[in-house]
Amino acid sequence: MISRRHIRIKGMQALYANISSNENYNTIMALKHYYDYLNQTKILLVSTLNLVKDICEYAIIDANTKGSKYLPTQADLNLSTKIAQNSVVINLQKNESFNAFISTNAINNSQHADFIKAKYTALVLSQNYKTYIANTATTEADDEIIFFEILEDILKLEEPIQATPETEPVYPEHYLEDVSAHFLADIELINSWLLKHKNKIGTFNYNNLLASDKRLFGEELIDTFIEKNQITQDILKPKLINWDADRIAMVDRMIIQLGITELLYFTNIPTKVSINEYIDIAKMYSTPQSGQFVNGVLDKIHKELLSQNKIHKTDFKHKKKSDA
Repeated sequence: MISRRHIRIKGMQALYANISSNENYNTIMALKHYYDYLNQTKILLVSTLNLVKDICEYAIIDANTKGSKYLPTQADLNLSTKIAQNSVVINLQKNESFNAFISTNAINNSQHADFIKAKYTALVLSQNYKTYIANTATTEADDEIIFFEILEDILKLEEPIQATPETEPVYPEHYLEDVSAHFLADIELINSWLLKHKNKIGTFNYNNLLASDKRLFGEELIDTFIEKNQITQDILKPKLINWDADRIAMVDRMIIQLGITELLYFTNIPTKVSINEYIDIAKMYSTPQSGQFVNGVLDKIHKELLSQNKIHKTDFKHKKKSDA
């Protein structure tokens, strides 16, 4: 399932999109961005898995094409289609939730036909593939390994064209970039999800990509952030006196305000979890110095709010770590 960190990130992206196009925050518009971005992430995940499935299934197209040549060689006639019978592929073919998601969101890889053929052609030349095909006692674990290797190749980014300490890296255009407005960020989310569900890709219930409690957490985070925006701004402003306001990234200010929002108004989330989450998000989505900056400011604010007895949290002794 999509984690609370992913929800925090999507909430931040939605709020950023809202304030970038409007003078003031608007809850309805921010939530619209939030729902759109979450759906784009889910579509990107399923599209990527479907693309790998199509690459594996191309073995059948390749075998039929070469076998029907006027003068096929023995190699043409004996071309292996084992990868198309990969257990992960078969499970995805039978997975009703996966197929329903594809149908509902009109996911179609027809525009990637040349890419699928090129990836399959490169795959059959690899030593890992040759070893996989030659193995007469292939296990489900072997199937998962080769499927995941194709996945990693699909999601791999080429070296950035431009990357200096002063500028953001510029990556070559990616064939899945049109699926998500936050493609580069979503790759990190998808890789995290895939690692967590590595052994369940074929049998996962894709209706449960986002649990209702996680969706509601994002809605409440956005709603509370906007409702309490002036309060969190007033708490933050004194901490920025010695900083050049023009040089503080809007994302950094937003991340800190989100952190303050959780500290004050989300009693079921430990303060340490909130602070650490937003420090990590700052490192991932803002400037190289942002993690340290957000850490320092949030730590000061946390101590101040504690001294003023403004933070009231519930007992976490019996809370699971994953609940954070």
